[in-house]
Amino acid sequence: MKEHEQEAVTHCGILGIVARNTSQPVDVVGYGVVVLEQLNHRGHEGVGMNVFNQWGETHTIKGEGTSHSFFTPERMNELRSLSPLILIGQDRYSTAGTYVAWPPYTDPRFSLVHNGNGTNPVSLCRKYGIPLEYMGSDTHVAFEVYKRLLDFYNNDYILAAKALQKDFEGAANFLISTPHSVIGTVDPRKFHPLCIGSIGDDAYIAASEDSSFLYTLPKRGVKIRDVDAGECFEMTPDGIESHGTIQGNLSRCSFEHTYFTAPDTTVDGKNSAEVRERCCRLHAAMDLEDGLIPEVVVPVQLSGINHAQGYARNMILMLAATPEKYGISREAMPRAVSRIQTTD
Repeated sequence: MKEHEQEAVTHCGILGIVARNTSQPVDVVGYGVVVLEQLNHRGHEGVGMNVFNQWGETHTIKGEGTSHSFFTPERMNELRSLSPLILIGQDRYSTAGTYVAWPPYTDPRFSLVHNGNGTNPVSLCRKYGIPLEYMGSDTHVAFEVYKRLLDFYNNDYILAAKALQKDFEGAANFLISTPHSVIGTVDPRKFHPLCIGSIGDDAYIAASEDSSFLYTLPKRGVKIRDVDAGECFEMTPDGIESHGTIQGNLSRCSFEHTYFTAPDTTVDGKNSAEVRERCCRLHAAMDLEDGLIPEVVVPVQLSGINHAQGYARNMILMLAATPEKYGISREAMPRAVSRIQTTD
């Protein structure tokens, strides 16, 4: 990382899973791979996963490719061989950095993943005495800062996480695995979403999108709630506990609803597909007022289908309601409407 590099280097999908106290073994690795596959649209350049077992042993696997291609049965069984109860993972989408910069970053005491970007990694390196030339990304800086904070707070994971949350400026959702829990923080602006849920009576889960764990098998996930802006929380086998919030001014990423999230994701009570349709119904109204009547509406990628449907449907409805306003006679209306098509 160079002196002037103060901007984003990663935008990703992250998850954390904690097995609940059950009489039966829980396949947290299997659940984790399924969820990461559902989050692949948030990052398909690389993927990684860290696990802890009940004896505090930890193991991390990460590499290039999508979750579906990277997590072969052999790699999954390598993680399962530890009989893990705690897991964090990440799908990586980067704009800089190399393989060594990819999360999860792992220390014997913890592992860390991050969705967002930091605006003050250089100043953090100076504050905590971190060699800037060895830092591969802002997430790497956050990892090194957390190590030092953990030393300062005598291995109090919560106090260290809240201190990192306060010091790290910019968009920052962190998930930190420890031998006993997964700790999560959301920046005070809540630039990117994070939610928590339960997979039956098997596990608690935190993930960037609720749709990623609603279809897990053998048991389906259920969303409990969105994580609040500035909140710090902890998931243990016994439950989920909030450790307070930092106040700030909300500043959401516009790409989440318009492009980044899956269509069936709900963020703060708003479904992404419905938001996209509503936005483009307004767009159609503006175009029609300017006299623009398209012949074909073509969606771009999966996220664009809802945009195109909202646009075309409202264009047709408005033309059918008052065709004379737009220079079309009622006799010619069926022909005008038939020209407007959507392509999947």
